[in-house]
Order: sequence, then C-alpha cells, then structure tokens
Amino acid sequence: MRPAFPTLACLAAVTIAAACNGPDPLIPPSLDPTGAYSASEFTVTTGSDTIDELAAGVTLTITLAPDGTTSGSLFSPEGSPTPLDLAGTWSLDGDVVTFHQQALDNVVQHIQFHVSPQQLQGEAQVGGGTVRMTLSQ
Repeated sequence: MRPAFPTLACLAAVTIAAACNGPDPLIPPSLDPTGAYSASEFTVTTGSDTIDELAAGVTLTITLAPDGTTSGSLFSPEGSPTPLDLAGTWSLDGDVVTFHQQALDNVVQHIQFHVSPQQLQGEAQVGGGTVRMTLSQ
C-alpha cells in the first residue's frame, strides 16, 4: 500500500499553481476591485469653498490589474502639460484599497478608497483641504 501523502502533496501543489493564474481566491467577488476606473467625483473643500476638479478639466483614469499593479494618468489643465503617470501598485486590506504610485507625490496616494460595487470612494485631508473622490468603472 502506497502512502497517500505524496499524492496529496502533488494535488495541493497543482491546486496552488492553478489558483495563481486566476482571480485571487482570498478576495470575495463583491470586494474585487480589479478593473479600469475613471474619476466620477473629485472635489476639494477648503473652509466653505468647494472646487469641482472634474468641472475644472481634471481627468483621472486608473486600472487595477489582478497582479497588484496600476496604470493610468492624472491630468490637470493648471499643471504640467504632461499627464502624471499613475503606474505603481495597489493593495487591499479588508474593504480598503491603497495606492502606491511611482510618481513622487499625487493625491490618490493620500486617500484610502472603500470598495463598493463598481466604485472606489474615499476622502482625505490633503494640503489644507478635504479631497473627496469617487472612481467608477
């Protein structure tokens, strides 16, 4: 009689290898934030003044890949003529997505985004104001 351990070990190794090629089995489908997003809300409030950054011409797109990387851009007509590259990584802790971009400093790095169906929503105190952002698929 052959011991079952080698067979079980091989089965476990194949299962783990197969899981690495599909969606992360540890992320419930309702909290899977992977996909392409664009800003559908982007406001900055300082005191009693609120500026709608999207109405001012700001655009933000970001894609969260299953391998934990990001790509995208942030463009402001008042800033550099070249959009800011949002290449980097993302992480999920519970229902909170955090971004880690290679660009030196950008607003999305300061916000912890809560995952909801087809949206990431968050706000943070940045540069003396409150930034509110919704990213929608």
